[in-house]
Amino acid sequence: MPRIALVTDSTCDLPVELLEQYDIHVVPLSVIFGADIYLDGVTLKADQFFEMLRVSSNHPSTSQPAPGDFAQVYDKLVGKYDHIISIHLSSGLSGTYQSALLAQEMYPEADIRVVDTKSASIGLGLVVLLAARAIQDGKSPEQIVRLAERASQAQRIMLSVESLEWLHKNGRIGRASAFLGNLLNVKPILHVDEGVVAP
Repeated sequence: MPRIALVTDSTCDLPVELLEQYDIHVVPLSVIFGADIYLDGVTLKADQFFEMLRVSSNHPSTSQPAPGDFAQVYDKLVGKYDHIISIHLSSGLSGTYQSALLAQEMYPEADIRVVDTKSASIGLGLVVLLAARAIQDGKSPEQIVRLAERASQAQRIMLSVESLEWLHKNGRIGRASAFLGNLLNVKPILHVDEGVVAP
């Protein structure tokens, strides 16, 4: 049976228990609050993030991993595994997928396959989990990539926000729209369409 390593990024939002159970390797994105930079899921956990979001005067931003961050992970896996499957956040939302592709080019002799899920958060997590179970079931790298791509195309992700203030702070809507929407208790429904968030 081929030895297949599975890599993803920290936006997959899978619990640590599942990441450990399936030996999933995670490359963290950076979360930036003002002058402070944290590694998602490493130096900043979800509960800490939401607490800082409520109390910090700085609105957070994120930064994709550099190709070198992926190369560090790939470097540890090449030689131990016959194949590496790297499944990531939508290229329409982040440059994370592009960084993984650039890192892939650093290892021309290795079989590294990079998948753009055109999804985020638990949508990405579900695709990663399907791939992890397929690895355990002894599927080939080709079968696993096809499964991940089909699952990515088939899923429909819908979401809402607790407050329009978050959409205002990240520049999606103006201050007046946020104020009026909150006053009327409007909860917009968003969805991921072709890899980008749309109303």
